[in-house]
Amino acid sequence: APNMGQGYIDARINPQTTPYQINGAMLLEKVNLAILKPFLPNMRHLAGEMNLSGGLTGDITRPDFYGEFSLKDGEALAKNIPIDITQTNIQASIRGKEATIQGRLNSGGGVANMLGQAQWHELTPSLVLNVEGNRLELAQKPLFTAKVSPKIKLNIEPYLVNVSGEALVEDALLKPENLSDKAIPLSADIRIDDLSKDNIKVSKKISRVWSVNADIDLQLGENVFFSGFGLQSKLTGSLKLQQKPPRVMQAIGEIQLDKEAKYEAYGQRLKIRQGQILFAGSIAQPALAIEAIKEIDDKVVGVRVDGRANLPNLSLFADTAMSQDEMLG
Repeated sequence: APNMGQGYIDARINPQTTPYQINGAMLLEKVNLAILKPFLPNMRHLAGEMNLSGGLTGDITRPDFYGEFSLKDGEALAKNIPIDITQTNIQASIRGKEATIQGRLNSGGGVANMLGQAQWHELTPSLVLNVEGNRLELAQKPLFTAKVSPKIKLNIEPYLVNVSGEALVEDALLKPENLSDKAIPLSADIRIDDLSKDNIKVSKKISRVWSVNADIDLQLGENVFFSGFGLQSKLTGSLKLQQKPPRVMQAIGEIQLDKEAKYEAYGQRLKIRQGQILFAGSIAQPALAIEAIKEIDDKVVGVRVDGRANLPNLSLFADTAMSQDEMLG
């Protein structure tokens, strides 16, 4: 097909042996990465030029390959993944059933370097990849935009990904949206087949699900801001993120709200006197310890927010005896 590249295999097979033996050469030139898109339904965009050259030898079912692979100007954009990968260049030296991999990719104005090893001589193939990046751009508008500098190690096996390391969030703006109280998210293993009014069918996915184990130290930099639910604040602090299925992502640590932050409640614009978001379990359910105040005629009144983020408690307080109407005034 036009622009799909070309290739050939020139090989000899010996049928006198068990299993059959193969010896020959293999070449792929300027193969467009987009040919893989029909097999990857979650990919919105795939592009890049693949090249492969080398020799095959050994059992026909599991031959050794000695040669070189390269990907030039690769691009990838996946559904529901907040990173747009561009200008990806990867080189791999393949020796039998092992490969040494090095590469570089861009996301926004950020760059990441990759170095790793792959093997498929054992029963379970694996890929170990070290990724070190600088200001990689992540975005899922309007919810958030961020520039992140990771230093992580990925260990990938069939249906299992282990991620460990650290990441610095250098610039970010978080703008969560209010969710409907009646919205109930579907489980990850549910798919809607037909959304017609009289015929809604829900079925289990047959495909096997990948598991992700994570252990990452996350540090917030100097330019991380939150805007939502009446709060506008700079965020500082650090979290240790851990995930091991079937448990949801866990977080340990503390995020501080800026003392110059503003909070709107009961029609009043208040300033933060104390603000901590404390994590010691599910990342979706941190504990809140927030006080926002306003001075009225030399008296301090305010709102105290505590409890869990999914079910916070709001209460009014003052440094002198006042009625609730006076506080709200």
